[in-house]
Amino acid sequence: MSAEKDFAHPWMTVIASRDAATLRRLVDLLTPFGGRDAHLRQPGHRRVHQVGAHIFNATKISFGNEMWLVARKMGLDADAIASTVAKSAEGSINPSYGIRGGAPYGGMCLPKDTNGFLGFAETIGVEMPLLSAVVEVNERLVATGAQELDTRTTAASASPSAEQRGWRARDRMDPALWYYVLGTPLGVLGLIRWSLWFGAAGAAVLYTPIGGNFTLPLSVVVPVYQENPEILETAINSWLDNKVDEVILIIDTTDTTCIAIAGALPGHARHHQRAG
Repeated sequence: MSAEKDFAHPWMTVIASRDAATLRRLVDLLTPFGGRDAHLRQPGHRRVHQVGAHIFNATKISFGNEMWLVARKMGLDADAIASTVAKSAEGSINPSYGIRGGAPYGGMCLPKDTNGFLGFAETIGVEMPLLSAVVEVNERLVATGAQELDTRTTAASASPSAEQRGWRARDRMDPALWYYVLGTPLGVLGLIRWSLWFGAAGAAVLYTPIGGNFTLPLSVVVPVYQENPEILETAINSWLDNKVDEVILIIDTTDTTCIAIAGALPGHARHHQRAG
């Protein structure tokens, strides 16, 4: 948007003044231009806001360019990826996300993916200085918060209360270690989840069919409700090709098309009609 159009049709006007009367006069003057308005009590806030908005825009553009470099190196459609990220990332769709200063990101996903993707980019020969700075700033904030915690602990240790003594072990923990301990419950859940997945995958890989002459009859029972007729017919033929003993379809009474398909089945396949 050009500067002229931005002035004539602003989506937000930010006004700052220490004087309430001046603030009201400015609001009355600028309201006819339309758009939302925000009021700040200190002129310095307005200047920092303006610069911050420009820096935010520049950072977002550089982020897109950095991801574009990686996608191009991998032979991927960078534009399709970028548009999907813009529509799904919490920081893109939620204006309040991540704007509180002094609070580094944590948990499992953000530290894992930022460090992991940075390492991946190095393996394919793509530098990501912006992502490197993101990780560095976050680690610096983690260390700063831990130092402040250690300072408060030292000041309170002269005459600690019973409650303070109970928390002493936590407060004296290594800052980086305590930071990751906060994410341990999620890490444990992730470990359990992947352990179960690998267990199931391993069982599937090691499975061998029962040999000899031992056989059991096999029935396939399928509830059918407003199913795509072509998909249903393909599924039935697949089951029959695998020599199942019987196919039982429970079909909604209003689904006349699927009922007709089921009516043409061979003798070892049956269908039942049931009201929705």
